[in-house]
Amino acid sequence: MKASQAASQAGDDKRGPVSPVHAAARGTAARIGLLLCLIYMVLYAGFVAIVLFRPDLLASRPFGGVNLAIAYGMGLIASALVLGLVYMVACWLVDRRTVDGRAAQKTVLPGRK
Repeated sequence: MKASQAASQAGDDKRGPVSPVHAAARGTAARIGLLLCLIYMVLYAGFVAIVLFRPDLLASRPFGGVNLAIAYGMGLIASALVLGLVYMVACWLVDRRTVDGRAAQKTVLPGRK
């Protein structure tokens, strides 16, 4: 077995050993990121589907004179920013829960070592 494989199996990264709690937090953050990515892909696929199957719909002006193509495009940009903020807050909450969990594990009860 190579040294890099042994290090990865032991839970090490370039900064040193990774605790199981931190590794679980990274896994949770990765799952959240994948979910948000899938949400954005569905939104984008909707835009592509309109372009492919109903291009005439993009010329309609449902929002005060702005055509649907521009409105949908701006919506995609805004949704990317919102999903990025959601990911940032979700990772912060996961990290906070991880730190709180570590603090709770290290709490020493009176009379015990």
